[in-house]
Amino acid sequence: MRKYARFIAPLLAAGLVMSAFSFTALADDADTIKIGFIGPLTGPNAQSGQAALNGATIAMEELNEAGGLLGKQIEIIPYDDKSSPEESVKSTTRLIEVDNVVGIMGSLHSGNVLAAGPVAEEYKIPVISGGTSPTWLEQGWLYHFRALGNSNLAMTQLTAYCNQEGWKKIAMIHSNDEYGNNGADEFNENAAEKGLEIVVHRRRQGLHRTVREAHQLQSRRHHDLGHRL
Repeated sequence: MRKYARFIAPLLAAGLVMSAFSFTALADDADTIKIGFIGPLTGPNAQSGQAALNGATIAMEELNEAGGLLGKQIEIIPYDDKSSPEESVKSTTRLIEVDNVVGIMGSLHSGNVLAAGPVAEEYKIPVISGGTSPTWLEQGWLYHFRALGNSNLAMTQLTAYCNQEGWKKIAMIHSNDEYGNNGADEFNENAAEKGLEIVVHRRRQGLHRTVREAHQLQSRRHHDLGHRL
């Protein structure tokens, strides 16, 4: 979990520094600097969401132990978006209008970022997300930032790796959402250029079902399993 913290700490600080320009949010009478967290804390993707929250919490504690930011302690306010775009919109709205956060981390799902993005943009609240679909950073938004490379880069490297390992027949199983579908499209395009054959292509709801089916395909040895998107 410390690995998550080392990654998140500079992002957390950067987001808060950007938010410092919102003088009303960082009024002198505020006891803490509040930053929101939105992610899947329940349901099939809860493991990823909880890991991200744990990492953010460790990063917050380290920053606070070092004196905080702008003379104040940092407070994380988490919300469970349940992997739902609707819940992400509700959580974003509540964090801004009720909790008075100065920045938001999340969601982990690109589709949720797309849904809630206009709310954060309207209020000029910085959002740092891990969603890898290129789509949401192509909206012309000014207050949204990605914490890692997008799926275009990832799929280019993945198909190159499959080709390097000599895997010519690929079983592709991915989540049926913005993240999974966009990655699959990119992988298909790159696979065709490298002469790879997609012999199985399935869309599934939820991380657990996707992983379980990938293991089943591998154990039955029907085809070479290149990678789960």
